Amino acid sequence: MRGRVESSASRIALVHGVGAFLGCLFLASILDSCVAGYLEPKREVRLLAGSTVLVSGKAEIRIPELNWLTYESESPEIAVDFVECQGRLWRAKVEASDIAAPGSYAVRIFLHGEDEEEARENPVYTVRVFADEAALRSSETSLFRRYAGVSPMAVTAFSFPLMLVCLGMSHRLWSQQESLLHRKGIGAVFRAKKVKEGWEIAFALGRDDGIRPGDTLEILDRHGRPAGRARVTSAGASDSIACVSGSASLPTDAYVRLVNAPSEDSD
Repeated sequence: MRGRVESSASRIALVHGVGAFLGCLFLASILDSCVAGYLEPKREVRLLAGSTVLVSGKAEIRIPELNWLTYESESPEIAVDFVECQGRLWRAKVEASDIAAPGSYAVRIFLHGEDEEEARENPVYTVRVFADEAALRSSETSLFRRYAGVSPMAVTAFSFPLMLVCLGMSHRLWSQQESLLHRKGIGAVFRAKKVKEGWEIAFALGRDDGIRPGDTLEILDRHGRPAGRARVTSAGASDSIACVSGSASLPTDAYVRLVNAPSEDSD
């Protein structure tokens, strides 16, 4: 039991650790995305001078054709190139020229033919131009974007499938370990409850493995060292219940074996 089981347990612990880390990363990215989406100004565009970002918005009325869309910019260095529209929705590329000075600029999107009062009802977008990447990242409400320079949704897409892989690997390794233990006549203790007589334990061996009520079991720790004895009180097909007398504590990862079962050291 000592060699292969310990190695298998170490692999399971490693996979569990990696899976737990990925799970925390997944939840943190979801939370970060939700919080950033709530705190992010809805009509604010951030970019560097000489760069382009894709934005979307909604007009006050239905947009007949793409060429009906136009804009009014506070600075000639901020340009908008409309790429598609559907109903009242539009998408466009906002570009800051290479010589655009850092600062905030107002841009209004409206339709050709709207009078001044109608155009004024359309929302104003704030385009913020930053001098460098560090300044741009420091303005982000998303912690992943600010400190790692990656989108939280990218982290979500990366961590979720890997978390599922770890879950599958953990199940496979656990099944392999259980199969190995069963071939040795050893069962893992999966539940322990303190009772008046001592401990009541449930373990993964049953009638199919030759366990009968009244049998005496040897309790083993994760290294295969004897840690006490127990007596079977009831046996199911694949799992059973036993009682451990006395007040001694059980090992953290406990196993049981029939006293008359062959020892692994004899292999």
